[in-house]
This record gives sequence, structure tokens and C-alpha cells, in this order.
Amino acid sequence: FEGKLMFDQAAPQNSKIDLRIDSAAVVCNDTWLKESDRKKVLDYTLQDMLAVKQYPEMRFVSTKITPKGDSKYAVEGTLTIRGNGRPVVLEASLAPGGMTIDGKAILKITSFGLKPPSAGFGLAG
Repeated sequence: FEGKLMFDQAAPQNSKIDLRIDSAAVVCNDTWLKESDRKKVLDYTLQDMLAVKQYPEMRFVSTKITPKGDSKYAVEGTLTIRGNGRPVVLEASLAPGGMTIDGKAILKITSFGLKPPSAGFGLAG
């Protein structure tokens, strides 16, 4: 991935984030799957769901950053996956003394027009 962060400590609401993620860098960390099944899930994800040849990157661009106190922020923006941009809100925190950002969000892949593996695929739990 690569990104740009313009952080204004005096006025965090003026900060901006632009993050690009290589779609082919996706990994499957589901430890409940056998290694051979993880490979099947990953192959399906890269080739069918994300179509990485046609859509080589995912992108997040912030539109609003709201301080929540204690070095925590709500980061609103647009996440684009496979050409479908949707609004998302990330919870982010800034580590003291550095520019390390840790963030998380819960997303439904169907919101981006992506079809998850079906139960018939035999791997989804």
C-alpha cells in the first residue's frame, strides 16, 4: 500500500488521508481453514471477487476527520473497491511521538457489489 497523510495537529479536522492498496496484496488469515482451502478462498477472492487484473487497487480518501479525544479520531471518507465507491467511517488512533496510525472498520463486502463465496463453495463458515 501507499498513502499520503497531511495531519494538522492544531486543527485535525483540516487533515487529509489518501490511501491506495494493491488489490493483489490481499491475504486470507482464516486459521480455521486448511491451507489448501485458504488457497481456494484466496484464489476466488483475487480472481472473481476483486478481479485484480481489471481493478488493481483499492482506495480510501478521507472527507472529514473528527477528533474523539485521547488521540482517537473518526475518519469519514470514500472507500473504492472494484470501481465501487462507498462512504465508510474508520476508527483511528495516532500513536504519541510518531506518525503511526492504527485504524479499523467493519464493512459488508456486498455493499461494494462483491459476491462472497457461497455456502456451496464449501469453505464459507
